[in-house]
Amino acid sequence: MGVRGAWGKKHGTPLEALFPDSDAWAATAPVGSFPEGASRWGIEDLVGNVWEWTADYYARYASADVEDPTGPVTGTAHVMRGGAWNGAYADWVRPSFRFSNAAATRSHGVGFRCALTP
Repeated sequence: MGVRGAWGKKHGTPLEALFPDSDAWAATAPVGSFPEGASRWGIEDLVGNVWEWTADYYARYASADVEDPTGPVTGTAHVMRGGAWNGAYADWVRPSFRFSNAAATRSHGVGFRCALTP
């Protein structure tokens, strides 16, 4: 059952991890817990912990949106990226996967993606 499954059972909340292996945390893991998962640029923690809100409103990209697309200026749903630990599909757990949700959405599986403009 693993740590996540046991925590969910104890608290009456069914929690299932995307992959059957346990990483010893009931839900999210501390930042920097998986340095071997860093990208070739040294970026860590972009996927698998929580869905990450971005500043962009959600809309389909136009075919011309190839480099750093930001989407519309206004909207009702924001872009989420990264895929949470309890995601249902392996395709969701990658930094480029886009999902949308109403800005009022709150969940233990949702956080923020912080970025620095060089």
